[in-house]
Amino acid sequence: MAATQREHYRAFCRREPGVRPPDMDNGPLMSAYERWLEEGLNPDLDPRRFDEWCDVFGLDRYYCCVGVGVSKPPLFQEEILEETETTVTRRQTDGSVIQDNKGWHKSIPHEVRPAVTSRGEWERLKEWLDVDGPLPPPDDPAVVPVLAQAHSATVPVRLGVGSLLGTPRNWLGFEPFAMLPYDDPGWFEDLIETQCRAAERQIRYFGEQQVLLDCLHFWEDICFKNGPIISPDIFREFALPRYRRVADLAESYGYDQISVDSDGDIHALLPLWLEGGVNLLWPLEAQAGMDVNLLQARYPGQAVWMGNIHKHRLTGGEEAIATELERVRPAVERGGYIPTLDHCCPGDVSFDNYLSYLRLRHEILGLGRRCPDRSEVCR
Repeated sequence: MAATQREHYRAFCRREPGVRPPDMDNGPLMSAYERWLEEGLNPDLDPRRFDEWCDVFGLDRYYCCVGVGVSKPPLFQEEILEETETTVTRRQTDGSVIQDNKGWHKSIPHEVRPAVTSRGEWERLKEWLDVDGPLPPPDDPAVVPVLAQAHSATVPVRLGVGSLLGTPRNWLGFEPFAMLPYDDPGWFEDLIETQCRAAERQIRYFGEQQVLLDCLHFWEDICFKNGPIISPDIFREFALPRYRRVADLAESYGYDQISVDSDGDIHALLPLWLEGGVNLLWPLEAQAGMDVNLLQARYPGQAVWMGNIHKHRLTGGEEAIATELERVRPAVERGGYIPTLDHCCPGDVSFDNYLSYLRLRHEILGLGRRCPDRSEVCR
């Protein structure tokens, strides 16, 4: 039997027989946390201290997330441009201007101006990024604790390698990004190549320090409920070769798991991600039509799947929660699936329903070491 959570995670991902899925799951959005405080949650339990939260609620701790950066002045000084009773408009360090709601009830900020509106602005940002420049040496005071944590972790260690497409989408804005491969394919390629080299730099850094990594992680979010922002043909031409480059480099250091996080309906891009070496995909957003049972049947043994429990089903009481967990139980039994909510728990879920979810998760899926009694987690 695996001695640590990290060893157990590795054994599960290798599909060793008899190894249960990791017990990881997402916590609440801050809007849910605020509601739960009103419904009796002990304020000493704070999901922003997520390791403690997981310990109390009987879940495995999350990944130990690592990465190394270069300390330098920001491209722009962050400043507040306008403030109302409910919103704040600020310029961010990359030059973008956003309007955000105040307080915990935040949504995705409204973009007033993207960071990049011209080729010249991109060249300035690229020079600042300096992805071919050296990272700090391993004895740098800022790096020493990162490497020490990665070497000693008892939970899975995940290296964030950035985003080939999602971050450029943020820099340019949705429509300019979607149109760029047609309007200026050379610039589009430069964006993705820059991001690819940034990922390769991180992998080489940790590989050369002989750090054992359990997962290399891309954040993308380039799909929505009707499919991807860019076509599979564009993805195949510009992104696929670079995913393959990253996967080959990772393999040279013994790193064998590459994950991608993209919301929405990812069906059109999924076979290309798999071809590029990606072998863990999440959150498999249920309301966008993703179904882990169908994915397992269509791509047997090709990936570890994570997520897919419909977060909004937790609003419907025990029967609705049990029905949703029964839906994914066959996928758990087939193996290669880590069942979690497909996002953080939303604010329309009561605290009692969250506790019911944890209990039923244990009873139906056999996960969760224990669900605490309400008296243990309420003031």
